[in-house]
Amino acid sequence: MEQQILDIEEILRPVSPPVVLVCKGILTANSFLFFGTPRHYVMRKYTCWCHACSRVRGRDPGNSTVSRGAYLDVPNCARNKLTVWREDHFTVTKAAGIEQRKKRVAEMITKELAKAKPGAWGCVQTRAMWSTNEQVHLRPGHHWLFKFSDGGEGSSCEKFFSLPQLRSGVVYKGTRFSNGDRALRVKRWLHRLDEDASGLTIE
Repeated sequence: MEQQILDIEEILRPVSPPVVLVCKGILTANSFLFFGTPRHYVMRKYTCWCHACSRVRGRDPGNSTVSRGAYLDVPNCARNKLTVWREDHFTVTKAAGIEQRKKRVAEMITKELAKAKPGAWGCVQTRAMWSTNEQVHLRPGHHWLFKFSDGGEGSSCEKFFSLPQLRSGVVYKGTRFSNGDRALRVKRWLHRLDEDASGLTIE
């Protein structure tokens, strides 16, 4: 069987709705069920895979679920004393959605990068590890400290990347950058010592 390899420009990706808010309760609920009706879903705090819950597909006239205002009960659920479906819906506004979020992020980056001047201090959040030794430091809210250097014209921005829309990115000095990204120049980097599990000792 032959396989055809497409260039990135040839891959058709669906356009995300520009005005849809994220699900409410995504940080407090573990189970979500999306109904066929537009913008409607239910959530619950705990997950249950008992026989009754496995049959739930939404509101069911066959009595597998019972609607109770803002809640959807599963009468034969083995854990109905612990968890219950709570109903909600997507909010659609002109000020929300993925595209609007990108716009807000771009505006925030432009505002914050104005502070990236030679001699100023900054921090970067840890999102990945470069070695197994760093596992001890990888934790929520963890960050590294650094001091900005001179990138030219009184700014720490060494290079701004304005790329064609269809290009996915470009490698510059070993790091991949996308359209709109900036390469910042750093003078001093405070590194945490692997020997200190508290992450408080730096050099």
